[in-house]
Amino acid sequence: MSALSLRLNQALIRLKGFHTLIDIGTDHALLPIEAIRMGYIQRAIAVDNKQKPLDNAKKNIVKARLEGAIDVCLSDGFDQVEATFDVVTILGMGGHLINDILMRAKFSQPVRLILAPNKDADVVRIWLEENHYQIIDESLIIDKRVFYQLIVAEAGEMRLSPIEREFGPIVLKRPNGTFNDYIHTLIRQQEHALKNVKQGDEKDKITARIQVLKGVIQ
Repeated sequence: MSALSLRLNQALIRLKGFHTLIDIGTDHALLPIEAIRMGYIQRAIAVDNKQKPLDNAKKNIVKARLEGAIDVCLSDGFDQVEATFDVVTILGMGGHLINDILMRAKFSQPVRLILAPNKDADVVRIWLEENHYQIIDESLIIDKRVFYQLIVAEAGEMRLSPIEREFGPIVLKRPNGTFNDYIHTLIRQQEHALKNVKQGDEKDKITARIQVLKGVIQ
Protein backbone atom coordinates (compact mmCIF):
# COMPACT_ATOMS: atom_id res chain seq x y z
CA MET A 1 0.00 0.00 0.00
CA SER A 2 1.33 3.42 -0.95
CA ALA A 3 2.22 5.93 1.78
CA LEU A 4 0.89 8.79 -0.36
CA SER A 5 -2.09 10.93 0.59
CA LEU A 6 -5.48 9.66 -0.50
CA ARG A 7 -5.62 12.17 -3.35
CA LEU A 8 -2.18 11.22 -4.70
CA ASN A 9 -2.84 7.52 -4.21
CA GLN A 10 -6.03 7.73 -6.28
CA ALA A 11 -3.98 9.27 -9.07
CA LEU A 12 -1.18 6.72 -8.63
CA ILE A 13 -3.33 3.67 -9.26
CA ARG A 14 -4.45 5.16 -12.57
CA LEU A 15 -0.86 5.44 -13.88
CA LYS A 16 -0.26 1.71 -14.17
CA GLY A 17 0.81 0.57 -17.63
CA PHE A 18 1.94 3.94 -18.98
CA HIS A 19 5.50 4.85 -19.92
CA THR A 20 6.28 8.52 -19.28
CA LEU A 21 4.48 10.80 -16.82
CA ILE A 22 4.39 14.58 -16.82
CA ASP A 23 3.48 15.70 -13.30
CA ILE A 24 2.47 19.36 -13.43
CA GLY A 25 2.76 21.16 -10.10
CA THR A 26 4.85 18.32 -8.73
CA ASP A 27 5.87 20.06 -5.47
CA HIS A 28 7.91 17.32 -3.70
CA ALA A 29 7.74 14.83 -6.63
CA LEU A 30 6.07 12.28 -4.35
CA LEU A 31 3.76 10.94 -7.05
CA PRO A 32 6.36 10.25 -9.78
CA ILE A 33 8.75 8.74 -7.21
CA GLU A 34 6.12 6.30 -5.96
CA ALA A 35 4.93 5.51 -9.49
CA ILE A 36 8.48 4.55 -10.54
CA ARG A 37 9.01 2.53 -7.36
CA MET A 38 5.79 0.61 -7.97
CA GLY A 39 6.79 -0.11 -11.56
CA TYR A 40 3.68 1.62 -12.89
CA ILE A 41 5.66 3.90 -15.23
CA GLN A 42 9.20 3.90 -16.63
CA ARG A 43 10.05 7.59 -16.65
CA ALA A 44 8.71 10.90 -15.36
CA ILE A 45 9.24 14.63 -15.60
CA ALA A 46 8.45 16.53 -12.41
CA VAL A 47 7.29 20.02 -13.40
CA ASP A 48 6.77 23.09 -11.24
CA ASN A 49 6.70 26.80 -11.96
CA LYS A 50 8.56 27.73 -8.77
CA GLN A 51 12.20 26.96 -7.98
CA LYS A 52 11.80 26.10 -4.28
CA PRO A 53 9.31 23.23 -4.83
CA LEU A 54 11.53 22.01 -7.64
CA ASP A 55 14.54 22.01 -5.31
CA ASN A 56 12.50 19.94 -2.85
CA ALA A 57 11.62 17.57 -5.67
CA LYS A 58 15.29 17.19 -6.63
CA LYS A 59 16.25 16.31 -3.05
CA ASN A 60 13.57 13.64 -2.85
CA ILE A 61 14.51 12.20 -6.24
CA VAL A 62 18.18 11.95 -5.21
CA LYS A 63 17.21 10.41 -1.87
CA ALA A 64 15.16 7.81 -3.74
CA ARG A 65 18.10 7.21 -6.12
CA LEU A 66 15.89 7.83 -9.13
CA GLU A 67 17.89 10.57 -10.89
CA GLY A 68 18.11 8.37 -13.97
CA ALA A 69 14.35 7.93 -14.19
CA ILE A 70 12.92 11.30 -13.13
CA ASP A 71 13.88 14.64 -14.62
CA VAL A 72 12.82 18.00 -13.21
CA CYS A 73 11.65 20.96 -15.26
CA LEU A 74 11.04 24.56 -14.27
CA SER A 75 8.05 25.43 -16.38
CA ASP A 76 4.70 27.18 -16.31
CA GLY A 77 2.59 24.22 -17.28
CA PHE A 78 3.86 22.54 -20.43
CA ASP A 79 5.66 25.64 -21.76
CA GLN A 80 9.20 24.24 -21.31
CA VAL A 81 8.37 20.54 -21.58
CA GLU A 82 9.91 19.00 -24.68
CA ALA A 83 9.74 15.26 -23.92
CA THR A 84 7.38 12.70 -25.38
CA PHE A 85 4.88 11.43 -22.82
CA ASP A 86 1.68 9.42 -22.60
CA VAL A 87 0.13 10.40 -19.26
CA VAL A 88 -0.29 13.70 -17.43
CA THR A 89 -1.26 14.55 -13.85
CA ILE A 90 -2.46 18.00 -12.76
CA LEU A 91 -3.68 17.73 -9.20
CA GLY A 92 -4.94 19.99 -6.42
CA MET A 93 -5.43 23.20 -8.39
CA GLY A 94 -8.53 25.21 -9.17
CA GLY A 95 -10.44 24.30 -12.30
CA HIS A 96 -9.69 27.60 -14.03
CA LEU A 97 -5.94 27.17 -13.51
CA ILE A 98 -6.05 23.59 -14.80
CA ASN A 99 -8.07 24.84 -17.75
CA ASP A 100 -5.49 27.54 -18.50
CA ILE A 101 -2.65 24.99 -18.39
CA LEU A 102 -4.52 22.66 -20.76
CA MET A 103 -5.44 25.47 -23.14
CA ARG A 104 -1.77 26.35 -23.59
CA ALA A 105 -0.69 22.73 -24.05
CA LYS A 106 -0.03 21.28 -27.48
CA PHE A 107 -0.15 17.50 -27.36
CA SER A 108 1.49 15.85 -30.35
CA GLN A 109 0.19 12.42 -29.34
CA PRO A 110 -2.81 10.94 -27.49
CA VAL A 111 -2.34 11.14 -23.74
CA ARG A 112 -4.25 10.15 -20.63
CA LEU A 113 -5.15 13.14 -18.46
CA ILE A 114 -5.54 12.67 -14.70
CA LEU A 115 -6.92 15.88 -13.24
CA ALA A 116 -8.02 16.75 -9.70
CA PRO A 117 -9.57 20.21 -9.46
CA ASN A 118 -10.40 21.36 -5.93
CA LYS A 119 -13.09 23.70 -7.31
CA ASP A 120 -14.74 24.65 -10.62
CA ALA A 121 -14.55 21.12 -12.01
CA ASP A 122 -17.21 22.03 -14.59
CA VAL A 123 -14.68 24.28 -16.35
CA VAL A 124 -12.33 21.32 -16.74
CA ARG A 125 -15.05 19.03 -18.09
CA ILE A 126 -16.11 21.66 -20.62
CA TRP A 127 -12.51 21.83 -21.88
CA LEU A 128 -12.46 18.04 -22.20
CA GLU A 129 -15.72 18.09 -24.16
CA GLU A 130 -14.51 20.77 -26.53
CA ASN A 131 -11.09 19.20 -27.11
CA HIS A 132 -12.13 15.65 -27.99
CA TYR A 133 -11.62 13.92 -24.67
CA GLN A 134 -13.99 11.58 -22.90
CA ILE A 135 -14.10 10.80 -19.20
CA ILE A 136 -13.31 7.13 -18.58
CA ASP A 137 -13.10 7.17 -14.78
CA GLU A 138 -13.85 9.49 -11.88
CA SER A 139 -13.88 9.58 -8.12
CA LEU A 140 -14.78 12.15 -5.50
CA ILE A 141 -12.19 12.35 -2.73
CA ILE A 142 -12.01 14.20 0.56
CA ASP A 143 -8.41 14.75 1.61
CA LYS A 144 -7.52 16.94 4.60
CA ARG A 145 -11.09 18.29 4.64
CA VAL A 146 -10.91 19.40 1.00
CA PHE A 147 -13.07 17.77 -1.68
CA TYR A 148 -11.36 16.89 -4.96
CA GLN A 149 -12.97 15.57 -8.10
CA LEU A 150 -10.49 13.20 -9.70
CA ILE A 151 -11.12 13.01 -13.45
CA VAL A 152 -9.46 10.52 -15.81
CA ALA A 153 -9.86 11.29 -19.51
CA GLU A 154 -8.61 9.90 -22.79
CA ALA A 155 -9.16 10.76 -26.45
CA GLY A 156 -12.81 10.45 -27.47
CA GLU A 157 -16.09 12.29 -27.70
CA MET A 158 -18.73 13.08 -25.07
CA ARG A 159 -21.58 15.46 -24.44
CA LEU A 160 -22.48 16.27 -20.87
CA SER A 161 -25.48 17.89 -19.23
CA PRO A 162 -24.89 20.88 -16.93
CA ILE A 163 -25.26 18.69 -13.84
CA GLU A 164 -22.80 16.14 -15.29
CA ARG A 165 -20.30 18.91 -15.95
CA GLU A 166 -20.51 20.01 -12.34
CA PHE A 167 -20.42 16.65 -10.56
CA GLY A 168 -19.23 14.16 -13.17
CA PRO A 169 -21.18 11.62 -15.24
CA ILE A 170 -19.57 8.59 -13.61
CA VAL A 171 -19.79 9.96 -10.07
CA LEU A 172 -23.51 10.61 -10.58
CA LYS A 173 -24.04 7.02 -11.71
CA ARG A 174 -22.33 5.54 -8.66
CA PRO A 175 -22.74 7.99 -5.75
CA ASN A 176 -21.20 7.00 -2.42
CA GLY A 177 -20.97 8.35 1.11
CA THR A 178 -18.32 10.90 0.18
CA PHE A 179 -20.50 12.22 -2.63
CA ASN A 180 -23.50 12.54 -0.32
CA ASP A 181 -21.34 14.37 2.24
CA TYR A 182 -20.17 16.72 -0.51
CA ILE A 183 -23.70 17.53 -1.65
CA HIS A 184 -24.90 18.05 1.93
CA THR A 185 -21.97 20.44 2.45
CA LEU A 186 -23.03 22.43 -0.60
CA ILE A 187 -26.64 22.47 0.61
CA ARG A 188 -25.62 23.80 4.02
CA GLN A 189 -23.57 26.54 2.34
CA GLN A 190 -26.56 27.59 0.25
CA GLU A 191 -28.92 27.49 3.22
CA HIS A 192 -26.52 29.71 5.18
CA ALA A 193 -26.37 32.13 2.25
CA LEU A 194 -30.16 32.15 2.03
CA LYS A 195 -30.42 33.47 5.59
CA ASN A 196 -28.34 36.52 4.67
CA VAL A 197 -30.14 37.43 1.44
CA LYS A 198 -32.97 39.96 1.37
CA GLN A 199 -33.59 40.52 -2.34
CA GLY A 200 -36.32 38.35 -3.83
CA ASP A 201 -34.53 37.42 -7.06
CA GLU A 202 -31.42 36.29 -5.25
CA LYS A 203 -33.47 34.30 -2.75
CA ASP A 204 -35.28 32.56 -5.60
CA LYS A 205 -31.97 31.73 -7.24
CA ILE A 206 -30.52 30.21 -4.08
CA THR A 207 -33.74 28.31 -3.35
CA ALA A 208 -33.68 26.84 -6.84
CA ARG A 209 -30.04 25.83 -6.37
CA ILE A 210 -30.89 24.05 -3.13
CA GLN A 211 -33.62 22.09 -4.88
CA VAL A 212 -31.21 21.05 -7.64
CA LEU A 213 -28.70 19.83 -5.08
CA LYS A 214 -31.34 17.91 -3.15
CA GLY A 215 -32.46 16.29 -6.38
CA VAL A 216 -28.94 15.01 -7.04
CA ILE A 217 -28.97 12.77 -3.94
CA GLN A 218 -32.59 11.57 -4.11
